[in-house]
Amino acid sequence: MTLMQGSADLVTIQRIIHGLDRMERDECEPQTWFHLKQAEIALAAHLQAIRSSQDQQR
Repeated sequence: MTLMQGSADLVTIQRIIHGLDRMERDECEPQTWFHLKQAEIALAAHLQAIRSSQDQQR
């Protein structure tokens, strides 16, 4: 798997989590919503690290 392909997969996962967050925020338990937000934050940080790595390789 290439770095770009992995990055695209992470972006897709991030969009799914963000969509779940939007749809379920009012309907889910606070702990579930907290875990969705934590996963979204972790993915955003990981994507930023990948982008930084790609920029350094150029």
